[in-house]
Amino acid sequence: MRRHVMGLKNTAEKDVVYWGLSKNACYSTKSMYKWLEKPLYGCNYRWIWEAKLPLKIQIFLWQMAQDAVLTRVVMLRKKWPGNPVCSFCNNVETVSHLFFSCPVARVAWRAIGVVLGTELCPNNAWQFYVWCNMFLPTGARFYTVGLAAVTWAIWLARNKATFEKNLIKSPFEIVFTAVSFLLYWAGLQAGEEAKQLRAGAEMIRNGTMLLMRTCDASNDGK
Repeated sequence: MRRHVMGLKNTAEKDVVYWGLSKNACYSTKSMYKWLEKPLYGCNYRWIWEAKLPLKIQIFLWQMAQDAVLTRVVMLRKKWPGNPVCSFCNNVETVSHLFFSCPVARVAWRAIGVVLGTELCPNNAWQFYVWCNMFLPTGARFYTVGLAAVTWAIWLARNKATFEKNLIKSPFEIVFTAVSFLLYWAGLQAGEEAKQLRAGAEMIRNGTMLLMRTCDASNDGK
């Protein structure tokens, strides 16, 4: 340290104080506020990039958060001349509709909600996190993995319906597909977390099978 100090060149120029948090070197309340709030300022999508998921799935979640997944409405913005109607219903296919508001998506979320002990369903990704925090408060480390499993399962089913004309027979198929992803991605989690994720996936599968039997029995009784 002493050698460093002694090596500095002395000049006749006076020292100048400047503000290092703004481009013009002048203090402003705004620049100070940004610095104090920098962990919250803007969105760095750490909730996606820190989740233990395949990169392809992380990119998909990032696109969904940016409203950039290639739904029909997004394609219309790119001058696509096609029909904007959802492959599962008669509503316009937006990101929020496809993954949360569509009747097919609602059944999938409702099936998972039954396991969590609620009839409520999230209407968007941010409500999903509130929903999980209310009904699964000890599982925060799995929230993003769960969101990815359900929305990716919906997206795959939508693509089959859109491009292969292969419609699902029941919305419960989406839940079972999501469960298969949870079980597969459990291998990406650490030790005890992998066991907990597998156990949660099995609970969802068993709960959905019970719900299916209940629905079938109800339909047979009509």
